[in-house]
Amino acid sequence: MDYLSYEQSVASGKPIELFDIAMGLTHWRLTTHGADYDFLGDTYESAPTTRTQIEQTGEIPKDGIDLFTPRGFSLDTVCIAGAPDQEITLTIYRGHDGLFVTYFRGFLTSVTFDKNAVAKYHFEPRSSDMPFIGGRRRCSRLCCHRLGGPRCGVNLEAYKISGTIDTIDGVTIEATEFDIASDFSCGGRIQIGNAQRMITAHSGEEITISRPFGSDIEAGASFYAWPGCDHTPTTCKNVYNNKVNYGGQEFLPVKNPYAGDLIY
Repeated sequence: MDYLSYEQSVASGKPIELFDIAMGLTHWRLTTHGADYDFLGDTYESAPTTRTQIEQTGEIPKDGIDLFTPRGFSLDTVCIAGAPDQEITLTIYRGHDGLFVTYFRGFLTSVTFDKNAVAKYHFEPRSSDMPFIGGRRRCSRLCCHRLGGPRCGVNLEAYKISGTIDTIDGVTIEATEFDIASDFSCGGRIQIGNAQRMITAHSGEEITISRPFGSDIEAGASFYAWPGCDHTPTTCKNVYNNKVNYGGQEFLPVKNPYAGDLIY
């Protein structure tokens, strides 16, 4: 029998689901099987894992699933401290008698914990991340392009700096390399190893990050950092010399022609 015959069978089906959760090169692999299961050279740990049904509706972002993992699952510690450093993806393989298909692919959008500390991970399908047909841009004085994106065109690697940390205390980091003209506080980021944090403030040699790094990050550690953008025409022109690609309408009238009210 092939996979479809098993899947449509009333009594012959032997469903096994494998959950491959990935963040960069780190994987968490679970299975609904009664024992650990080897698939494509990887071992999936048997664990009480459940999920909601996959649905197809007219609203693609709502076609995601909720994954419920065992209490104390190691991924919980990554998500409970704040937003993960990298995107977390989920691939579900469903099979019968050794015949598997890729059943679902998606990315993590939210995590919630109930009163018993059981996590519910919500994953949306990749299709929800695709642009839809029709107008998506809105008239705005500020630029709507993502810094470094295809419509922006800025090569962020040309503005990347590297150095070593002089001092680190919670969310405050000092390094001589930050004593430059560029402003890293408007959506800038810093990377140490595989961990990244957003820079929320920058003054001289000191920056403030969104949340602390792990205790293993100490003075002397090497880092990379990229400046951000406040999406104003001044920054686009003076910092990135990219005014030709500015996506905002800086001369948009302040008077609403339909309501006659001033827009502030």
